[in-house]
Amino acid sequence: MAFVISKYEHVVFMCESRLCIYRIDSNSKIPETYFVDCPKPIKSSSRTDLKTQDCEGSEKKETFTEKQKKSKCETKILCGTFSPCGKYFAVADDNKQLIVWQIGVEDQKWNLFNTRYLVRKAAHLLFSPQGVDILVADRTGDVYKFSVSNTLQEAVLVLGHLSILLDMVITPDGRFIITCDRDEKIRVTSYPNAYNIHTYCLGHTEFVTSLAILPSHPEFLVSASGDKTLRLWRYIDGEEVFQLNYADNISHLLLSDHQQSVDYDDKNSHEGTVKHLQRDSGEKPDPIIRSIQCLNHSSGDQIIALLDGIPGVAVCQVIVEGLPESVTCQFTQIITCTAEPWDCCIDDNKYLWLLVPEEGQTVRVFESKSKQVQVFITSRSCYELVYGPQCIVEE
Repeated sequence: MAFVISKYEHVVFMCESRLCIYRIDSNSKIPETYFVDCPKPIKSSSRTDLKTQDCEGSEKKETFTEKQKKSKCETKILCGTFSPCGKYFAVADDNKQLIVWQIGVEDQKWNLFNTRYLVRKAAHLLFSPQGVDILVADRTGDVYKFSVSNTLQEAVLVLGHLSILLDMVITPDGRFIITCDRDEKIRVTSYPNAYNIHTYCLGHTEFVTSLAILPSHPEFLVSASGDKTLRLWRYIDGEEVFQLNYADNISHLLLSDHQQSVDYDDKNSHEGTVKHLQRDSGEKPDPIIRSIQCLNHSSGDQIIALLDGIPGVAVCQVIVEGLPESVTCQFTQIITCTAEPWDCCIDDNKYLWLLVPEEGQTVRVFESKSKQVQVFITSRSCYELVYGPQCIVEE
């Protein structure tokens, strides 16, 4: 599994315990690439040493110790994020480490800033709007706040859910933190005074998988759920303004016999085709959106959705018109892949970066023109992402 995230001129791919960093230079068509490894955990376990010294059952406990050492070596990044200013980058791994890098202003060099340990494995990370704190959410439903610079400061509990927390966002004005959980609820909480629950956005009948704010209309929240609906909310009032049954829309695209291609340069014609998926079975698919990203376009906001079991990403067009606003949205396109994508992100230049488990074409970049997302470039294999573009394998 791998993840991708972007901020300013940096695009970061998180693979296992390694960061592959693309630095996009406007004066060069080839991105500068370099790699950063997560530090190995240094927290000792006295409990393990005591068990090892015990004579009785030493063989079983030694096996446990070996497994523990092996698990420590196999560090995997669980989530990561940039600070709003782009000066810091933080990740959380399965060794319960919260790791922060500082990015140099002049040389753009990534320096390890600090490392600390969490009580539980993290599920999501967010920086506060000012970039001075990191919000860490775990699967139990708790969100803690850590100081970026002061590692001695104790973590502060910000809020908690009674169910598994699946996603969280902070509004652009920094006034609210919005969270969703497995029990169909979307909570709008004041920030930083999180003891004040502002409102709830209620209406989903299954778990809420993902949240996003519309870029050109930040008063609207987008949510995706296991009830097969994509909903738009005026979150300040907890009011639902539009509901789209995406199972019906995606099924129409998946079962369509029509194959639609888009116009792009001939030199890129061999690098994947953007089209509607064709029917490959008689069974109606039952997709669930697991992640959404929003893209601001001149023709209106676009929602990019990753769906479980679908070898591609779906594009939804959102149009907000009139006063009071009339909101409509509809899935218009599916970008096909040979396998289900790992992750996607949208950079500040409005390019869509797609991470696909396909050797030789792991990284794909798309641009949005008119109302279609078009192929822009294909680059990098999965092997290069993990081990670097130039590496010698010794037998």
